[in-house]
Amino acid sequence: MNNKTLIIIPFMEKIKLSEQRVLEIINSIEYDMLFIDDRNDNFVNKFLTINPKITFIKHEVPLGYGACFVTGYSYARDFEYDIMMTISPDSINARILIDEMEKNIIYGYDIVSCSRLLENYGHNKIAPGYIQITEEISQSLNKKIENDITDPLSEIKAYRLNSLKGMELTEFGHGILLQIWIQSSNLGLLIIELPHEPITHFGRELDEDENSLEYLLSLIETEAYLYNKGKMN
Repeated sequence: MNNKTLIIIPFMEKIKLSEQRVLEIINSIEYDMLFIDDRNDNFVNKFLTINPKITFIKHEVPLGYGACFVTGYSYARDFEYDIMMTISPDSINARILIDEMEKNIIYGYDIVSCSRLLENYGHNKIAPGYIQITEEISQSLNKKIENDITDPLSEIKAYRLNSLKGMELTEFGHGILLQIWIQSSNLGLLIIELPHEPITHFGRELDEDENSLEYLLSLIETEAYLYNKGKMN
């Protein structure tokens, strides 16, 4: 199975990385890479000339994770990639994550999501408030999609490009991931959640203004109402 794969790496405002870490990411990944700079500080573009497999897109103002996702998806679609993977630039062992996601996409899943909580015995290192909020979001989401998702806002995912066709993704924040979960269920896509260790950035997504618990819970209700073909409560 010879798939054309794109690795998408968004750089958000709160991510702090050294030049060495960026080079480590570049050197460990053999696939085409798309860096999306959403923090408007020219941090990544200096690495463009060192490797022809790297593409760089810069948002003129910070727009949010959802905007980065749409930018990456549009690029992958326009350049006819078969698979796109989104990883966080501060993920440890990115190469291992990519390999595991690829195996499951090849196996036949449409979307593979890496959970920072599933089978992770280091969860006691996470602030309890973050876990409580995530559990509330998961409970609300799982009632709608009849699943058992543990980490609905994880950025570490792989997508078969065809699986995203027809989705209406409008959120600029991490709420776009909730849209994807619900619309995927509505479309009957095959989804799997894998363990992802170690935890390096859990809860950062919940500190964004547009990702308040009340807003995300209301988003789940709205999406479930809009995309309900009898499969969701």
